[in-house]
Amino acid sequence: AGEAGVGKTRLVEELKHYADEQGVDILQGWSLYESLTPYMPFMEALKSGGLETLFADETPRIETAYLMSESGLLIKDVKRGESELHPDIFTGMLSAVDSFVKDSLSMLSGEDKKESLNALGYENYRILIETGANTSLVVIITGRENEFLINDMREIIINVEKQYGDVLKEWDGEDKTVAGIENFIQPLISSGKYDGIDYAKDDPKIRRNRLFENILLGIERHTTSNTSLLCIEDLQWADPSTLALLHYVSRNTKQCNLLILGTYRPEDVAATKDGRVHQLIEAMQLMNREDLFKEIELNRLEEKYVNDILISLLGKTDFTAEFKEQLYRETEGNPFFIVELVRMLVDEKTIEIKEDTWTLVRDLKEANIPSKVHDVIIRRLNRVGEGGKEILDCAAVIGEEFTSDILASATHLTTIELLKQLRTLEQKHKLIHSKDTKYKFDHAKIKEVLYNEIPTELRMEYHMIIANSIEECKRDDPDSMVGDLAFHYYRCQNREKALPYLIKAAEKATGQHAPREAFEYYRCALDVMESMEDSEDNKKKKLDILMALGDNCYLRGEWDDALGYFNRAIELSEDVVDKKVKAEALRNIGMIYKNRNEWDNAVSYFNCGKEISDRINVYHITAVIYYNLGSVTDEKGELVEARKYFGKCMDLAVNIGDSPEIAEAYMGIGRVHARKSEYSESIGAIKKAIDILEKTQDLGELSKAYANLGATYNQVDVDEAIKYHMKSIEMADKIRNIRIKGYSFMNIAYSFIKKNELKKAYNYLEKALEIFEKLGERMPISMTYSNYGSIHRLQGEWDLAKDYFDKAIRICNELDTPYNFGCVLFEYGLMHKDKGEASKANEQLSRALDIFRNLQNKEMIEKVEKELSAL
Repeated sequence: AGEAGVGKTRLVEELKHYADEQGVDILQGWSLYESLTPYMPFMEALKSGGLETLFADETPRIETAYLMSESGLLIKDVKRGESELHPDIFTGMLSAVDSFVKDSLSMLSGEDKKESLNALGYENYRILIETGANTSLVVIITGRENEFLINDMREIIINVEKQYGDVLKEWDGEDKTVAGIENFIQPLISSGKYDGIDYAKDDPKIRRNRLFENILLGIERHTTSNTSLLCIEDLQWADPSTLALLHYVSRNTKQCNLLILGTYRPEDVAATKDGRVHQLIEAMQLMNREDLFKEIELNRLEEKYVNDILISLLGKTDFTAEFKEQLYRETEGNPFFIVELVRMLVDEKTIEIKEDTWTLVRDLKEANIPSKVHDVIIRRLNRVGEGGKEILDCAAVIGEEFTSDILASATHLTTIELLKQLRTLEQKHKLIHSKDTKYKFDHAKIKEVLYNEIPTELRMEYHMIIANSIEECKRDDPDSMVGDLAFHYYRCQNREKALPYLIKAAEKATGQHAPREAFEYYRCALDVMESMEDSEDNKKKKLDILMALGDNCYLRGEWDDALGYFNRAIELSEDVVDKKVKAEALRNIGMIYKNRNEWDNAVSYFNCGKEISDRINVYHITAVIYYNLGSVTDEKGELVEARKYFGKCMDLAVNIGDSPEIAEAYMGIGRVHARKSEYSESIGAIKKAIDILEKTQDLGELSKAYANLGATYNQVDVDEAIKYHMKSIEMADKIRNIRIKGYSFMNIAYSFIKKNELKKAYNYLEKALEIFEKLGERMPISMTYSNYGSIHRLQGEWDLAKDYFDKAIRICNELDTPYNFGCVLFEYGLMHKDKGEASKANEQLSRALDIFRNLQNKEMIEKVEKELSAL
């Protein structure tokens, strides 16, 4: 961290130079001011290491898989269908190709190559090879491989080697000695994960989680053989999705050969215009809690180092102490300011070289030293001439980074004229620098000064010219620059041009799993639409934008804002008579009220939405509403109704082939079975959900499913329950889903209470309570309180136990959650029984019994009746 000009980039350059000398792989990216292109710094960084394919979002289809011995013999194969490709011939030829490639590369490099061939391509087919000590796994796929597949192949090789390694060292082709080995490779075809079908194509949350995990797996694989330095500069301008990915990668690569280095300016991360915490500060606060980074704060230089900078810049000098003192006083030790000031003094001939020594030739008073770095830059810019200044103004409006083709079009210069001017600006004036085919300002401050000095009206004209130039230069591929076009047309207030690009940019950001960036584009689009006439077509566009904004806020947990957008959408839907959108908005509002435990409001909105979706036959909306109605009635203890709703959801989801919703229905059915003490049926249903979710590779839903499975196992096998809770915590931790993590903490605490390991239970409850208080979720808070009460009951700390049970009961009464209420009353009754207060115990247990009889929960009825009998 450090202010502009304090030397962050210079320090990073030194580190990169040192790392390069040590053979470290350098991945370099940077954020650009006002850029909303999702993940751009990461894309640049991964591209610099040849890892840009990690952002590809494809689902490969495995056609055939072969397991081969080290000598090239086919051990086993699995195929999707009949094929004329003979497996023995194929594996033999592949083995020969591998030997040929190794021999050829050894002759080319003069070194004996130990590695094996890992991939071949032909048209849409890819051959992937993963090699172990005694075996190789070969798969033929259509489409592009992802890291999930490569990781699964590695796992298969590890497991095969572990079980059959000794046999395969000298395998002679005898099938009996490798019986059962096909079970390791069969799931590649039978699991459904690699059918070439994207089961989550319509779910941005799943796709984002999957993208993050794919990138992580790729980085982990890359750093096993390449010690790597990942540098991302100017994080104060990073888009929210880049920060989320940075958090995800940093917390999951602690064991990798990877150093991540970021830079930012503290002065640029103050509160945003609407008073919210800056997104970088928010991300750093989250990361700091997990001790994921160390901060190096760069301060201004002390006065004694001014002479070192002068020598570094100029060589031999003969300046007075007074000159150095004044230089330090004016710049306050900011290195960039010192460098710029010295350059200005050289240009203005206040200091000159005489007999190989730089010396002061004019009085500093005559030089009129500026008191701000802004004024120094202005004086430097005034010396570049009118033509050069116009080029720089135009470039500053394009952004901190620019290309010559767009700049040439905007300034109406020929390419050769522009390139000559850019060379002068780089070599003589040192205001920009080039890298490959791109240019950047030598310092972000130069760009800022230029942009801020352009009058508002002229700046708008520049934005218009640049937008037109981008359209002209990128007419064959406008989608690659859609975010820039949206930005420039919005800045020049060209509403007709801005609107379609803003919507396209928002849709692209949504497709790239970047919700905050999508929100900003949609918000700007709505701003444009507010000032446009209310034609029928514009109303429909506005309706789509309102729904997109509402969905975006809902997914990010900003429920009040989401309600505002959905209610506006309902009003407008009456105007344009769009029943489908109205049904969706009603459903979404119902889901917000459900999340807030406002059951009656939730049911009311769900029923209104269902009435419309039934009438217009939009089955997906109806299926989701049935699932949510099932969840509400489940929480209220109306288990017969809940089972009916989950069943209806299942029927509709199966009919329309909605895999994620089928999984949700199975989970709901599993919860109902668990409430009724039908634990084997519950486990069976949840495991069916897990089978489906494995195909979608949705870590969020999978972690939730494992949490539910663990909660059910709590009743039949505590050790098995702990295993699933730990799996859920691990997954939720990876994808930063603190809500699921909180539930798993609470449930694993219950497991340890059952094992009478109370200290462990207490520690997990503390973590759970911290999460639920942060989220403001009162229902799990009540159950956490109840678990605290149980711990204090078992320790004979009656007053503390009573206090926690009372808190839990108060919340249960307010939220109308009978099952939870019954569980608290049961534990409260046990406390009174342990304390010897029979009448109070009888009262609490009798109330619990009434609740569990209404819920038809056989196990809890038996438990309560047993305790009542003992009284």
